[in-house]
Amino acid sequence: MLLASGALSLVAADIWWLGGFALLASTALGFFAGYQTALGVGRRAEVLSRKTLPALFTTALRTLDSAAELCNLLERRSGRMLSGEQSAKLQERQSKLSSMFQRLLGHAEADETALMPCREVSPSPAEAKIKVRWTLTPVDPISGLPDREPFDANLSALLEAGRKAQQASSLLMIRVDKLQSLASRLGQAGVHTLQRKLAAVICRTVRDDDLVCQLGPDLMGVLLAGSNFESGSRMARAVRDQVRSHRFRIDENGPEVLVTASFGFATCHPDDRGDLVLDRAAAALSKSQRCGRNQLHLHDGVAVTQTPLSA
Repeated sequence: MLLASGALSLVAADIWWLGGFALLASTALGFFAGYQTALGVGRRAEVLSRKTLPALFTTALRTLDSAAELCNLLERRSGRMLSGEQSAKLQERQSKLSSMFQRLLGHAEADETALMPCREVSPSPAEAKIKVRWTLTPVDPISGLPDREPFDANLSALLEAGRKAQQASSLLMIRVDKLQSLASRLGQAGVHTLQRKLAAVICRTVRDDDLVCQLGPDLMGVLLAGSNFESGSRMARAVRDQVRSHRFRIDENGPEVLVTASFGFATCHPDDRGDLVLDRAAAALSKSQRCGRNQLHLHDGVAVTQTPLSA
């Protein structure tokens, strides 16, 4: 009997020992699998680096889309209560990405219509090319675009460059229609997602030399360098049409959300002051808001005219 009891004790001990070993082994294997997965990402990136540009571009877009979804999840989980250290790390990554995007877009070929569908809307050869070194920081925390402070500095720089070259430029102001109504239906997180998507649509439409800024929660400004009334108004119509035709969704497979905007365009003549240009664009924008959704009004320096919606 004692022998049987001892044998049972040994068997029980063996079972516990084997169970502990199995748990340790599974934990180790899990860590090893994760480590190998991380290494696999690096190896895949190395293999992709030897492939064609389209393959690299597609992979980059997928990775950025995945990062955007993870950031949305982080925003919902964190309740906007990130620590100071976490916020600093995110700002560091944001700064690096902004710099990389600026370099990539600066090297983009002029005929890459897939990335810039409205790139053909450019100043005519007779127009002097105005080069402005844009100030890109600080940025709006939601859209990632330069905020009101750099916009004011960049508008002054654009007007100064226009005076030196005796060349006109343009300003397009965009206000999201009924943003508060969207917020009441979708919540702030949903509105922030739509704001980022709207910013992306506008940035893809304008040229490399132009600058899109976030002036307020529902207001954006686009500085169109070297664009006179004719070419600038064509670009304004192109932006309006892109926003009008885009199908906005908070989630990729979610329902479509109606997002519209009002547009106000003004020409920046060589001797204009910044406040005068802003007043013209604001007057055009105000008329658009009174006329309904996706309306565009143009101020040529003398009067405001309406641009009808295309069929």
